[in-house]
Amino acid sequence: MKILFLLKSLEIGGLEIVTANLANKFVLEGHDVVIWAFYKEEHSIRNRIDEKIPVIWGDRYIVNEKNVYSLRETLLNYKIEIVINQLGLPYKPARLLKKAKNGLDIKTIAVCHSNPAMNGKIMNIDIKKELTSNIVKKSLLSVTRLLFKFITSASMRYVYNNSDYYMVLADIYKQTFVEFIGVKDSAKLLSLPNPVTIDSSDYNPYTCIKEKKILYVGRLENVAKRVSRVIEIWKYLEKTFPDWKLIIVGDGPEKEHLENLVNQYNLKEVQFEGFKIPNEYYKKCSVLLLTSEFEGFPLVLSEASSYGTIPVAYGSFPAVYDIIDNEKNGLIVLGNKGFDAAVMAEAVSMLMKDEQKRNEMSYAAYKYSKHFSMDAIYKRWLKLFETIL
Repeated sequence: MKILFLLKSLEIGGLEIVTANLANKFVLEGHDVVIWAFYKEEHSIRNRIDEKIPVIWGDRYIVNEKNVYSLRETLLNYKIEIVINQLGLPYKPARLLKKAKNGLDIKTIAVCHSNPAMNGKIMNIDIKKELTSNIVKKSLLSVTRLLFKFITSASMRYVYNNSDYYMVLADIYKQTFVEFIGVKDSAKLLSLPNPVTIDSSDYNPYTCIKEKKILYVGRLENVAKRVSRVIEIWKYLEKTFPDWKLIIVGDGPEKEHLENLVNQYNLKEVQFEGFKIPNEYYKKCSVLLLTSEFEGFPLVLSEASSYGTIPVAYGSFPAVYDIIDNEKNGLIVLGNKGFDAAVMAEAVSMLMKDEQKRNEMSYAAYKYSKHFSMDAIYKRWLKLFETIL
């Protein structure tokens, strides 16, 4: 099959890495793949993409004649049969694609890589509402949120109406999508999770010895990820478990604030590792923490699981129940009326105290992660391709 991925750019990010891995797998299985991106980033993941895959760069993030011509020429020259639009929220890529494939028999699949009803901008408004006690400001922010929700749903509705199929990352998001955009006909709505994007073939659950380490992997920011919560949890645990360590892998705008929190609480067993390839950390650490206020389908949970690192997540997003079978291959923690560091710390402490439970849950996590392996997800993509062509 001849497949084109449509992207905004090839910057270093989760969506782009997922695309690169899927594209490489499709080529490995004998398909022809092309990537078309609106613009070229100075720091991109082109080196992660098979050299056999052409990458075509557009002219800025805009719908203009130059981009329409470039994309149409690409569709024609490479005899594309299926376009996977990895930008299922903004209307611009769908509008460009509609113009470029006019009159051509090409199937399009748009993919929403987040919770359809929540994103960073909406969450930012919610945070500002929480932080202000001014009634006028709260009212203005409420109106702003409604306006932004209307714009977002209208944009997604346009993408849905102008695609042959629309994909969300979990079954539970289907109903969320239907309710959020007000679609009446959901026949072309599909669900398929992203694959694990790291190679964990070097992990052997029978020989690998886990260390007494708790891990966070991800961007250090405090809108969606709320990484400060990880420090708040550790504050409850460090004195009780002096032989354990907290390892933080990642970088971002909140790093200095987090380091200040560690100093403020006089915590001694916290290591900031910076931006690193996480494989070796997954292999060694026993537990992974995820305390985000919202997520779509976080790869970090299935990545950690593939190395037998037990995922413990705050149950703030619906897809977490597709990834973790609570108390079997990980823990989902719900606070009292929102996040509660003490409640989550108590859940983690139960694992820290019980080595046998950790071993059992670690193996269960490893086994369950196979549902999200590249081979498993590729087979589902292939079945979809064979159905729609």
